[in-house]
Amino acid sequence: MNMTNYFDMEEVLVNELVGDIWLFVFIGIIMIWWFSLKSKLPFQIPILLSIMWFSVCFSISTGTLLILWFMALLAVGGLFYYGISKLLR
Repeated sequence: MNMTNYFDMEEVLVNELVGDIWLFVFIGIIMIWWFSLKSKLPFQIPILLSIMWFSVCFSISTGTLLILWFMALLAVGGLFYYGISKLLR
């Protein structure tokens, strides 16, 4: 904890409000999917918003969340494959 940086957003949002970075990631994903289901969005939009959320969380804590970057790249590759296979059919 850095006591000289009072407005560190990672410190305030992650550590003070939620408690842990992994809990912060999962609560964010649940909120994205809940709001998307409530507003009846197509399934591609919550997936892309989840990838963006993973990227934001990875940029906050680059050292500990390397698995999020792999999950985001896997999802982007899967969406790219899905789009190309849909075009080729």
